[in-house]
Amino acid sequence: MSAKSAYRLLSAVLLVLGAVLAMGIVVAPDGSTRTAEASTVWRNSDVSMVSVGGGHTCAIQSGVLFCWGAGTNGQLGSYGSPGAVVDSNRPTRVRALSGFMNNGNVTTVSAGNLSTCAIESGVAYCWGDNLLGRLGNNNTNRMIYPAKVSASNGFDNNGQVTDIWTGDAVTCAVESGEVFCWGANGLGAVGDGTTTHRVVPHKVSAVAGGFENNGSVSTVATGYTSCAIEAGIVYCWGSAQSGEVGNGSTSTRFFTRPVKVSAVAGGFQNNGSVSAVSIAASTVCAVENLRMYCWGNVGAGNG
Repeated sequence: MSAKSAYRLLSAVLLVLGAVLAMGIVVAPDGSTRTAEASTVWRNSDVSMVSVGGGHTCAIQSGVLFCWGAGTNGQLGSYGSPGAVVDSNRPTRVRALSGFMNNGNVTTVSAGNLSTCAIESGVAYCWGDNLLGRLGNNNTNRMIYPAKVSASNGFDNNGQVTDIWTGDAVTCAVESGEVFCWGANGLGAVGDGTTTHRVVPHKVSAVAGGFENNGSVSTVATGYTSCAIEAGIVYCWGSAQSGEVGNGSTSTRFFTRPVKVSAVAGGFQNNGSVSAVSIAASTVCAVENLRMYCWGNVGAGNG
């Protein structure tokens, strides 16, 4: 090749490279291309959601997910090179991989104890520690990058997931108004009527005369206990040792199916106006008619 031909070839390559960079096209770690967004760098503006886990924090900025803090179990989703898990003392963009693009369409994030889950374009992804299947991808291997939750047992994961919550070792998600859970189930927190650990999603059991799980679930939360709001009524299942199921009993160690949280005279009514629920360890709190109520372990200022 003559010097002139080599110069022309180099010029053409540089021209194409310049066009690619101008368009913001980048190559993801899995080899796929995607369009880079302006919010690839954390600016702490246009933040729509934040979630604090056991040792890490994640936030959504302009539809792009960033995490920081402890990352030794891969829960930050931003591994180092070559594939090493790392901590981070500043917000770091979660890697695009395995279908997770992280280019402006992340709507929900939940930072758990040692894992993280997020919803992008209605699809659920999880990563980090995978103790007893909490990532829901049909194995128990740690994942240092986002992995799509398996479609299983009625959970399609094809664009209709609206809420997700990952706790200590259990994860639950709402898809098309129905709640599914997976992970550690020794205390019944998966809610499928068993105590068998689940590595893929299982639909929470309907209960005659109570929880129906047929399209009216709006919100879910989970810890050692799981709770969901259906048509404005909150139901809980799993550990009840500190009263966190909320049915007035601590004599039953756990419940493997949802039970309705009890109404209280002059207080919590649970008759269709519950709008939010949150769980941390063995404490549960809910909002009804703009008032907050808590149950379970409410010592040391928890409730």
